Amino acid sequence: MSVSTIFCVTLTLTLTVTQIEAAADIKSVVYTRKENSRVEVLQEVPLCLNGTCHGGRTTCVLKCITHAQCTGVNFRASDRQCMGVARSVYDFQSNIQADGNWENFSPDAREVRDGDWILVFRAQRGMDVSSDYDGKTLLAWNDDTLRSDDTLNTLDPDCFTSLKGGCPDFYRSRWLSTWPSGQIDKVRLALYTGGVLDVHMEFNGTGSSRHDWYHTDRLLNSSWTDLVPGDPANVLSLNGHLTNDRIFIATSTSDENDCNQMGWLLVINNIRQQLCPYDKKTALILPSYDSNVPQFLFSKVSHKINFYEGTCDCQQA
Repeated sequence: MSVSTIFCVTLTLTLTVTQIEAAADIKSVVYTRKENSRVEVLQEVPLCLNGTCHGGRTTCVLKCITHAQCTGVNFRASDRQCMGVARSVYDFQSNIQADGNWENFSPDAREVRDGDWILVFRAQRGMDVSSDYDGKTLLAWNDDTLRSDDTLNTLDPDCFTSLKGGCPDFYRSRWLSTWPSGQIDKVRLALYTGGVLDVHMEFNGTGSSRHDWYHTDRLLNSSWTDLVPGDPANVLSLNGHLTNDRIFIATSTSDENDCNQMGWLLVINNIRQQLCPYDKKTALILPSYDSNVPQFLFSKVSHKINFYEGTCDCQQA
């Protein structure tokens, strides 16, 4: 399994009491099959005697449907082994293994979930090696023709989990094409490495659009103690530094041409600009810098840092 930093944006929705009660009462009976895949079992849900369902796939899935703790199943046809699992293949935190001996059955889904959060955008380091967007993360963000969750059942699981780094393209949900929406309550931007949360920012999504939610006035909390919500001295901008092609910036430096950028997050969208050392593929402070974009620079300590300094407490991933 390759390890790469995952950049993602998720939404949480405001539901009425009636919707919540209805969701709690319904368990989908439509299960989709992913061949050559299995969800890693942290705690197996017992379904059949000694793990063998003699009735085959159908019996395995039916037993899962009637079991309160079972979300999906891994099934091995050669010996009819049935393993109930508590996580769906469409869970953002699931560890999905490629295995030609197994197949997974999970409830049919139209979106990827992380608890109450819905995954709406996912990118990873250096992914332009095979992407049609040539590293243009912002183009993918705004491309209404890109709706990954419309083909979720056939999509490579590497493209929608927090654990894998082998996906060659962006994940973009249809939610981005219908935003603004009165249902959106909060928005979260987060970076993960190997499935472990590195940093996050959470925003008020009420009344927002996909263009204006990333702003200091909407910030609710973050991983950094000195990133104060509503502070006019801080610059949180999705479009970022247009001249130098840095996006999703979180800095306290107003001049984008000042290489002494003080801040928390920079997403390098185009290494061809090469104004500052950290914009270049041969970065002085980051010798392992990859020539492919996007690249994510963020403070790995509890406060902002100077991205230019040779000993900066920053993570390049």
